Amino acid sequence: MEDVPEIDLRLWGKQRGLPSPYPVVCHLLDAVAAVETLWDDYLAVGLRKAIAAELGVSEVQARALLAYWAGLHDIGKVISCFQSGHTESFLQLTGYPERRGEKKTHDFAVHAWLARILAADNARLSPRSCAFQVAQLLGGHHGKFYSYDFRTAQNPLAFVPELGDGRWEEQRRAIVTVVHRLAGSPELPGELSGAGAALASGLVILADWLVSQDHFLRGRLAHGLPERGGLESLAKHLDATRAVMPAVLEEAGLSRPEFQRGGFQDDFPQITEPNGLQRSISEPFSSSRDLVVLQD
Repeated sequence: MEDVPEIDLRLWGKQRGLPSPYPVVCHLLDAVAAVETLWDDYLAVGLRKAIAAELGVSEVQARALLAYWAGLHDIGKVISCFQSGHTESFLQLTGYPERRGEKKTHDFAVHAWLARILAADNARLSPRSCAFQVAQLLGGHHGKFYSYDFRTAQNPLAFVPELGDGRWEEQRRAIVTVVHRLAGSPELPGELSGAGAALASGLVILADWLVSQDHFLRGRLAHGLPERGGLESLAKHLDATRAVMPAVLEEAGLSRPEFQRGGFQDDFPQITEPNGLQRSISEPFSSSRDLVVLQD
């Protein structure tokens, strides 16, 4: 299980208002757990079926794919111009080449860097390829989507040198590998429809919001961070987050509505006999003869 480089836990993802920085890989794994729980406990059965159909995969595969993609939404924070935003943490990083130049936002970095990785470095990229569409939708997780750039997608380090090579690239790739395995190792679908991309984007944004709340992060810090950045320690962190996510959703009011069985007269007791239109709304159709009788 330990056949990828250890993740550097000094690479932070959240720090504002917190007693100490929160590692970016922990935040990404928290987003994995959030999507899994949203899928299991919040999304309606019909919506789960619709999402799977739009992705062209089974519901089990759809759940794993969406969790995996959510676990990559902030991979763009593994760049020098973001990490330097917390001076104390940045000064602790050793072996990372310094990269100067135009400051890039972490959402743009996701959009620019991720497509080639998802395409496994050998597939042709185009605006219609699933790898690029996923990179684009994750790059828009703060509400701004970037236009397609073929040259950058093909060779991101050449056209966006601020991404950084060396340990920066090594750590980004290692995080992708870890998240992929811990999310269930889902395979990229052949294509991604517009509706599928929109639904995936919404779910990722909601998951990110849930695990970015200050009280949630403080709770995870109080529980304790992984002892090291290996797969085994990170898997334990993910399991611990999975355990608390149902309560996080409940606190946010994100639970499936449950409706009590009843009829029209339970809601409108003053009406002794509902007409045909009212019956058609309140009673399930059993056959074509149950259509509304307008002359009533």
